[in-house]
Amino acid sequence: MSTNKVKRIENDEITLKDIILTIKEYGWEVLRHWYIVALCVVPLTSYLLYKAIKTKPTYNASLTFLVNGNEGSSLGIAAIAGKLGLDGLGGGNTNLDKITGLSKSRRIVQMALFRRAIIDGKDDFFANHLIRTEDLHQNWANDTTGLKDFTFKHGDFEKFTRTENSALLALYDILSGKNGIFSCSFAKMSEMLTLDLKTTNETLSIELLKAIFAELSEFYVEKTTTKESKTYKVLKHQSDSIRRLARSREASAASFDDRTRGLILNEDKLPSEQMKKEALIYNTMYAESQKNLAIAGFALENKAPYIQEIDTPIAPLEPVKKSKKTALLIGVFIGGFIGTGFVVLRKKIRDSLKSV
Repeated sequence: MSTNKVKRIENDEITLKDIILTIKEYGWEVLRHWYIVALCVVPLTSYLLYKAIKTKPTYNASLTFLVNGNEGSSLGIAAIAGKLGLDGLGGGNTNLDKITGLSKSRRIVQMALFRRAIIDGKDDFFANHLIRTEDLHQNWANDTTGLKDFTFKHGDFEKFTRTENSALLALYDILSGKNGIFSCSFAKMSEMLTLDLKTTNETLSIELLKAIFAELSEFYVEKTTTKESKTYKVLKHQSDSIRRLARSREASAASFDDRTRGLILNEDKLPSEQMKKEALIYNTMYAESQKNLAIAGFALENKAPYIQEIDTPIAPLEPVKKSKKTALLIGVFIGGFIGTGFVVLRKKIRDSLKSV
């Protein structure tokens, strides 16, 4: 019984010779039907070559910058500022993830899109320049909602119609969507941030990237110092009010003394003395308010981040074109794989049917 089992195993084993003969057999089958492989390779390769030739070159603009927080406050100033409700004077690391996310937010992108620039001799919103560059009018040619031949006429977001919002969202998706042409990244070691933007227009790539950076910088600095700025404005208003009251009482006392210069009774001098005391109180309050205002001003300056540009994009940018050689290799590889697979599978099916 064990002898029969060994014979069955030997009969089922595939030898190296069998593998070589099988490969040779299928290889000759592919060579005999080369025209089938060619029918798969030629159309695919031609299509990829056509796309590589017709695709416009892109221009990739990059801008690098650093965000530095002022960390020079002393413990004494920080403690006093804490009494004013001004926290965070001890410095701290910049939240790079926050800046990266903020750079791709719709608020920043749309504010940049509605700045104006002269590109190819035309002064217009960046939004309209991008519509033309990305050939969106061609995509919207059959649109029935109002996007056909659409361009923005104003930048008042609150008054945007449904059609204007649709166009804005389309532009936002092009810039910051899943396959967006705009990106922001940072290096953890150096904490250097990089903005990248690629379009088919060199000037648009450079100027729109600068506009996005400007909006990002202004918004980040403003929001980072919101609490300190508000406190400073309140203290400034209070200080100015106290100063006006002190000066008013001083002027009133002096005016009263001038009018009553010939009076002798001390009782007649009482209003003047009261006004002088009030002026003294207000001046004392004013001195204290000036101290608090100085601390608030220091806090505002201390909290404000400093955004420093490192490298800004300048013309000329190197155009990036689709490689015709790469398109040819991909077409031959994929087309050849499909054609060869078809011939091999067809022979496999035929041989299976013959053995039945």
